[in-house]
Amino acid sequence: MLLVSPAIFKDFDRENWELVQKRFTKLRLHQRRPDGTNIHTYTVTSTHKKSRIRGYLLPDPKAVFPEGNFPEPNPYLTK
Repeated sequence: MLLVSPAIFKDFDRENWELVQKRFTKLRLHQRRPDGTNIHTYTVTSTHKKSRIRGYLLPDPKAVFPEGNFPEPNPYLTK
């Protein structure tokens, strides 16, 4: 699962989103890139538009969402 950053943290707490993001990073629930950085870049391609999004990649979404209530994978998202 990809948590789009910083949008997900701003949605959670508009005023203190940077602190929330730092705390999330310290939990180490995400997968780091080979170069050691935290943020992964993906491409979203639809019929009319192509854009890039960045975020934290969660190899085990149930670690963050134990109820398993998360959406289906986005078919337009590619690495």
